[in-house]
Amino acid sequence: MESDWKPNLFIPGFPKCGTSALCEYLAQHKDIYVIPIKEPNTLATSLPLSKLSRTQLQGKDRIWTVLPYEEYERLYKENARKKYRVDASQPFSAIDLSVNVARYIREFSPNAKIVLMIREQKNRLISYYLFSKGLGLHDYDFSTWLNRITPHINDFLFYEKTSRFYDEFGSNLLVLQQKALMENPQQVMDRICDFLGVERIAVKYVTSNESLYINSRIANKILSRFEYASHVFAKRLEHMQYGSRLIYSVLSPLHRRWRSLLSAVSNPEDKQQVYRELLEKMPSSLKTVLEEDYNRTVLYCKERGILLEVLNTKSKDTN
Repeated sequence: MESDWKPNLFIPGFPKCGTSALCEYLAQHKDIYVIPIKEPNTLATSLPLSKLSRTQLQGKDRIWTVLPYEEYERLYKENARKKYRVDASQPFSAIDLSVNVARYIREFSPNAKIVLMIREQKNRLISYYLFSKGLGLHDYDFSTWLNRITPHINDFLFYEKTSRFYDEFGSNLLVLQQKALMENPQQVMDRICDFLGVERIAVKYVTSNESLYINSRIANKILSRFEYASHVFAKRLEHMQYGSRLIYSVLSPLHRRWRSLLSAVSNPEDKQQVYRELLEKMPSSLKTVLEEDYNRTVLYCKERGILLEVLNTKSKDTN
C-alpha cells in the first residue's frame, strides 16, 4: 500500500522527559527503525506554536532543523520492511493547544502506536529552564524566567495532551515515566517490546541529552556556550550524513568524544544542589499546579491501563 512506508511509532513528547534515551534503546532492536535524525520535525512545521514556545523563542524563528518531506519519505521507504518506524519529533509537544496533535498524527498514520514520556513536573520545569538557557534561548535568572512563562503554563502540562492521545489511540498508547527508564531500562524495554509485539532483547545502558553543570557562574556560562555549540553541531551533523557521508563518518566520532569531555567536567553534585536551590525559589502556587497535573495524569493513565509501571524505581531526577 502507498502508506506502508509511514512511521507507525510516534514519541511526540514530552521535552526533558527522556525521549532521546528511549530512542537510543529502541534503535538497538532489529525490528525497529529509528531515523538517524531523531527529530525530523517534518510533520509539525506547518502547525502553530504554543504561546509558551513563542515566549521561549523570543521572536526567533523555529530553532529545529527540518528534514524536507521528500527526504523524510525516502528514508522511511528505505526501511519500510521494519515492523516499526519511529518519529520522535519534539515540536509535536510544542504546538498550540488549539490544534489536536493526536488527531493530526492519527490522520497521517491511522495504525500507529504512541509512547508518551512524562516526568515529575517541578524537576522537569527546572531542567527545561537550564536546558533552554544553555542553548542560548535566554539569559534570565530563574525568577524572571518563571514570570515570563507562568502565564502560559497550561502549554507545559501533561493531562490535556495525554487525554487527547488516549481519545485518538486508546490501547495503542503507552505512557512511561522517565525515572523508570533511568533506573530500570531493561525492565522498561521488556514491557515496551511486549506492547509492540516484538521479541525482547538485552539492552545496552545509555545516557543521552543530560544537562551539564559546574558550580561556578563564569565556568558554567562557558560550559553552556560549549554545550550550545555541541547541540547545534549535532543537529547539523545529523543532516550532514545525507549530504556528505565521508565528512559525517569523520566528524561524528569526534563529536561523541567532545560530548564525553563536556560531561566529564560537569559535576552531578553541583547540579543536584542547583536543583534544590531553584526548587526553593519556585512559588508554592506553581508547585501545586505542577504536582496536581502530574498526579492527575498518572491516575488517569493507571485507570485506563496505559501506564507502564516497574518495580524498585529510585527517586533521583536531575537531568
